[in-house]
Amino acid sequence: MEVKQARKGKSIFRQTAIRYGGLLAGYIITAILLNMIIIICNDRVAGMADILLADTATETAPSVVFGGMTGFLALMILAGTFTAFIRTYCGDQYSTLVQREVRNSISGRLLRLPFSYFDEQGAGSIMTKLSSDMKEAERFFSEVLPEFLVNLITVVTTTIYFVSMDGYLAVVLFATYPVMVYVSDRLSKRLAAIVKKYRMGMDGRTQAVYDAIQGIEVVRSYGLYEIMCRRIGAAVDEVADHGCRSTRISSMGWLLKGVMTTIPVVVCYLFALHEVMRGQITAGAMLAFAVLLQRVIYPLGDMVFALSDIRTAGVSLGRLEQIFVAEPEEMLHAMGEAAPAAGVEKTDIVISWEHIRFSYHDSAPVLKDVSFDIRRGERVAFVGGSGEGKTTIFKLLSRLYTHAEGEYRLYGKPVSRWELSKLRECFAVVSQNTFLLPVSIAENVACAKENATKEEVIARLQQVNAGKAQR
Repeated sequence: MEVKQARKGKSIFRQTAIRYGGLLAGYIITAILLNMIIIICNDRVAGMADILLADTATETAPSVVFGGMTGFLALMILAGTFTAFIRTYCGDQYSTLVQREVRNSISGRLLRLPFSYFDEQGAGSIMTKLSSDMKEAERFFSEVLPEFLVNLITVVTTTIYFVSMDGYLAVVLFATYPVMVYVSDRLSKRLAAIVKKYRMGMDGRTQAVYDAIQGIEVVRSYGLYEIMCRRIGAAVDEVADHGCRSTRISSMGWLLKGVMTTIPVVVCYLFALHEVMRGQITAGAMLAFAVLLQRVIYPLGDMVFALSDIRTAGVSLGRLEQIFVAEPEEMLHAMGEAAPAAGVEKTDIVISWEHIRFSYHDSAPVLKDVSFDIRRGERVAFVGGSGEGKTTIFKLLSRLYTHAEGEYRLYGKPVSRWELSKLRECFAVVSQNTFLLPVSIAENVACAKENATKEEVIARLQQVNAGKAQR
């Protein structure tokens, strides 16, 4: 199920990327410097080749040329090594910090979302977002984005050098790429649509497995093994079908990429040889062109077909962004008094409902015109058949959901005037589905109060007649 955008705001990914923009800027600057170093060295080597191939070259020319190049090349190697180290460091740090920030933000955000979000989305969707989608987002920041930026910088800086050498070479080089861009764009759009269905299929598969695990006792007791297997199998088949379609499109893209990057290489070599024969460029310039062509032709192809990776990652980033556009729980409930006034706590009527009406997700009403009062010291039981609203009443009492119509008062005050955390301190819910953290009993008892003493833990256990648990 898709989550509608509930509020406007900047993307968490954009905010995080900007926060660590200094590292990204360092990565880009050092990538530019590294390409400039390579181009300068290549240009110097081309000039050296022209001197050696010139008709006026003497027998001592090689020793003079190589002697003059030794110190220069050593300096360039040192500069290139240092620049490459800084680029790698900035890229790795940027990727690591962005991933950590996004993970922490998502974890913190999930804990603030209302119960209705988890109810609507289901465990399968949330688990897939935190696993598969998060993994794809991490790959985007650690691989796809850095590689795209490096390829872009390589193509731009090398193209500028080609234009300064011979503008026609650059024209021939880029002549076939509009076709590559068009083909890649069409393929990437189809791939993104299939990946979106694939992720939703993963939601269904994960939910089916989760349901089977959670309900394993019922499955075994009532012989539902075959039914659950068919349900899981259908979800797996759907995922596999979308995965196969995605693989076919990706394979087609890589095949086209191989063909369409080979053609420009052959054409450029032939045209460069033609320019040498015409005297437009020197043999050394052709040598430089041949070397740099390998550095630009494949990055250019990778950059064009990276549209598929970017759009695929965009699907996962968009699904994760849904977590942030959903309103947090404190935004859904008006903030009020931290606790009821002392005089209010002494009222005889603790809970009062008047004409409460409620429905889930705009469906048929579950509760219609419900009214009751619960007085201090009373023991009240809600009795009814399955689906008649007993659990819903308790969800509304603790404000896991908010009633649509009517008046709900706690200690004589409207619940809208209560701070949500303080309101929930007035309730203790014992669910029929027991949940314990994977820690000791004492830590489970004390989880809601930091630094709880042993005596406090024992006192709470005694209150619920769990004396044996003390041992």
